[in-house]
Amino acid sequence: MDRLKAIEVFVAVAQAGGFAPAAIKLGLSTSSVSRHVSNLEDSLGVQLLHRSTRHLRLTPEGQDVLQHGQNIMCHVERMTRQQHDRHGAPRGKLRITIARFMSSILMRTMIAEFSRTYPEVELEIVLIDRVANLIEEGFDLAIRVGPLRDSSMKSRKLLDLQLGVIASPDYLERHGAPQTPADLARHNCVVDTAAPYADRWPMQSDGMRFAQAIGGNLSVNNGAAARDLVIGGAGLCYLPEYVYFDHVEEGRLTTVLDAYTVEYGGIFVVYPPSRHDNAAMRCFIELLVEHTKPAKRYRERRRTAAQNKLPILV
Repeated sequence: MDRLKAIEVFVAVAQAGGFAPAAIKLGLSTSSVSRHVSNLEDSLGVQLLHRSTRHLRLTPEGQDVLQHGQNIMCHVERMTRQQHDRHGAPRGKLRITIARFMSSILMRTMIAEFSRTYPEVELEIVLIDRVANLIEEGFDLAIRVGPLRDSSMKSRKLLDLQLGVIASPDYLERHGAPQTPADLARHNCVVDTAAPYADRWPMQSDGMRFAQAIGGNLSVNNGAAARDLVIGGAGLCYLPEYVYFDHVEEGRLTTVLDAYTVEYGGIFVVYPPSRHDNAAMRCFIELLVEHTKPAKRYRERRRTAAQNKLPILV
């Protein structure tokens, strides 16, 4: 029996929740997957799974073997990647989870560039808004938005998440600009339902934060789509700077209520401590850092202009 293969198969079954999905993931037949697990049980002399027609459930022994098995597979993956790193360009597979909140921006720019630059790296992108367990779900890296929860994971802040209320010049010419957050009630506000704050926009006045209720007839579950609706004159929207800053510089959008907008955590790259020792991940993170630099320069120009009470020069 190939015990390492049996452990790999068992870990895949436990993570996928069944023989069939594990078989698809591993490129094996369902019967082959079942046989590997049975052989592992025979070898260890314990039952690892409670089987039924509807679902599988790990036995206490199975829970223990799963934890050790995940560690073993992690060490094997690290060893393989280290050998690859020593012999040329980054290669292998990166499994990454990204919040839908920012996925479309990264897909069109940074991730497309990474794929072109490092064709030997296989990227699997999973878009989910919940906080995934990176180790249990087999992710190498997560890009997370908002306040970062306490975690045993390593993290690196890419950008402070500064929010801004945006509108098109055409919309403001037709409807005027809001002067206070309360004025938003008489404007058509586009709601980004993928954002954690949705239709309760976090703002501040005299150092105090509050949630401003807004109204409108448009909602969409993607920040880039909300921005495009605003460019088309549909109304106002509250978005992170990185989604819209280049359109402000090009004159398609402008910001309003700047004195009331807030920072909302940041954009972070998060990864298990054991996963940062391979070239593919290092290159991915460094490209992320480069990707955020234009937004940082935009913010610095705005800060300087505000201090000097000057127009922002592009």
